[in-house]
Amino acid sequence: MEVFFRRFNKALASEVEVVPLPLRLPGLLDRSRAAPAPAAEEGDALSLFNPRAWVRGAGFVARQQAGVVLLTQWMPATLPAYLALALLLRLLCRGQRPTLLLLLHDAYPDRRWPFARLLLRLLLRAVDGATVLTPEVGRAVHVLRPTLPLSLCPHPVYDVYPPLPPQAEARTALGLADKRTLLFFGHVKPYKGLDLLLDAFPAVQRQTDVQLVVAGPFHPSATPLRARMAALNSGLETPAVVLMPDFVPDEQVPLFFAAADVVVLPYRRPAASGVLEIARYYGKPAVLPHFEAFEAAIDPGETGVLFAPGDADALAAAIGKALRLDPARVAAASAQRVGAGSWDAF
Repeated sequence: MEVFFRRFNKALASEVEVVPLPLRLPGLLDRSRAAPAPAAEEGDALSLFNPRAWVRGAGFVARQQAGVVLLTQWMPATLPAYLALALLLRLLCRGQRPTLLLLLHDAYPDRRWPFARLLLRLLLRAVDGATVLTPEVGRAVHVLRPTLPLSLCPHPVYDVYPPLPPQAEARTALGLADKRTLLFFGHVKPYKGLDLLLDAFPAVQRQTDVQLVVAGPFHPSATPLRARMAALNSGLETPAVVLMPDFVPDEQVPLFFAAADVVVLPYRRPAASGVLEIARYYGKPAVLPHFEAFEAAIDPGETGVLFAPGDADALAAAIGKALRLDPARVAAASAQRVGAGSWDAF
């Protein structure tokens, strides 16, 4: 998410003057390991669970006399602070209140949060318009506030990473065997479907000699999957499932995508995916469930393969098809889509 904000702010700053109001996440929630953005002036960060910081943040925004305030919503923990900010601006700015816009990444929390749906409904009533990244989130917004002006802007392509090194060199650098490689990349959360991929993996192994790389930190609720990976490696001299459970810094991202033949995103529900946009940027085929958000993101048989959501057998078959795609053809088709998914267009 930190990469999204950085790249989005760069594109936005080329069009308008941008004044950031940094968001402070408690250590329990901030797993990015990224350094926090500096506050515009001391004390002006919007701390999620500190009501006094909400008042200070609203005062800071009011002093800017901005035309637009853009709130980027991606997890339920931000909802109380954003709702307080929206309501306080109504009081502080009165007749000169800025337009409030919401950039909504997701309407479905990863886990149960108290009053999340109610708070989102209230926030949608407090803003003047919203942008969503997937049709499914757009429909959820329409249910919660049918009359809200809404725009759909698919996730742009991530174009901030260094070029790919040679595949063999990348595999050596990561300590991997030099054989066909599947990549599951990013923060491991239950909705991302790693459990489904582990169900499908033995069937893929029966088709071809392949290894699976799982790279990214684990959400606590996904920790039991480590035991399943260990079971798949039981008795093997060389592990078939390679776990690298740490945050991957930007400069190492090309190594993982260079090493991979196929990027697998077996999501259990529709979501905007930055990992898909990295795969597209690097011209790697992706395997995705048949959700509307993904149907528009790839060209089946050209840049990836779709499978029936939640079906491990269908996932295994889709991975087999993706491994047989011509890499040069995938790269060429992906390059055409990179231009259409620019940050300027977003």
